[in-house]
Amino acid sequence: MSDLPDVDRYVEGLIATSPDGVVAAYRHKFGMPAATALTPAMIRDHWRIERRATLAILGSEPTNRARVAAQAYTEVFGQCPWLNQIDGGDRAPDLDFQPFATLLRGAGRIYEIGSGKGELITWLARHGFTCVGTEITPERGEVHVSDTPGLEWHATDGVHLTRQEAPGSYDALLSNQVLEHLHPDDVATHFSEAAALLKPGGRYVLATPHPLSGPADLSVVFGLDHPVCFHLKEYYYGELVPVLRCAGFARIRAVYSTPRPLKRYLNVTVASGVYLGALVLAERLLARLPLRTARKIVRVLHKLAIWRPDVFLVAETPRAGGGR
Repeated sequence: MSDLPDVDRYVEGLIATSPDGVVAAYRHKFGMPAATALTPAMIRDHWRIERRATLAILGSEPTNRARVAAQAYTEVFGQCPWLNQIDGGDRAPDLDFQPFATLLRGAGRIYEIGSGKGELITWLARHGFTCVGTEITPERGEVHVSDTPGLEWHATDGVHLTRQEAPGSYDALLSNQVLEHLHPDDVATHFSEAAALLKPGGRYVLATPHPLSGPADLSVVFGLDHPVCFHLKEYYYGELVPVLRCAGFARIRAVYSTPRPLKRYLNVTVASGVYLGALVLAERLLARLPLRTARKIVRVLHKLAIWRPDVFLVAETPRAGGGR
């Protein structure tokens, strides 16, 4: 292992010296039942394939990035088939997805960017929305979903959206745990394309992991401080808001939704500009602290149901006639 980069050398060593701990952490991260077969060798294979794929995406050029990313995800989910079997195993759709339905209320046609196995977009279609789901690889997306009225599937690279769709053709766009998978250089283009795809007054609802609650990709299994796998970058509220504004979004609000354990008693979803301002201020204050101290404080805020583990935003395009 002497010729490996430091992080790879560390992870390979951890798998070799603490296999039981790594297996337990992997099961926890992916919601993998104890009865499902899992070995340290499977985890090592996943790490190696995903790291190689991640470095390929980061090193790609804009002209070939879509092809490189599609190949990367096809390789990981094709060579690690257990990921498609376990992904989202402990999900409670009526609790987890209701906030999106609240934020999308009244939207006629919804386009989801990066639908994964299609759980969210299928749930929305079954609850009366007209939906389009998308994915970049055939290992995900439509192959995992049975026919559902009101749901169709299209292809997308997640960035150049108007190459596959007509501008101004959707009332709402949705991305749930997707933005972190895009090359950081493509995020501004992604937002501009999202704004172009929406009708005047259209909504873009997005959720993406927050760095102070992360990392939220495979890196967390090995106790790493920052994502080094398929989460190419995890974002702060304060980073995303100016990029959304430059892309043409006129009204941006942070979303508060009660955590799952409380939803059975108090199910609240609220979008607020004031809440967004408070979160951005909190980020600035926490940035002055050591990372691990800031994360400890955020974990307390999680328990107090004040801070979500991800960035949750709704951004709206200007209405016809220049209104907000």
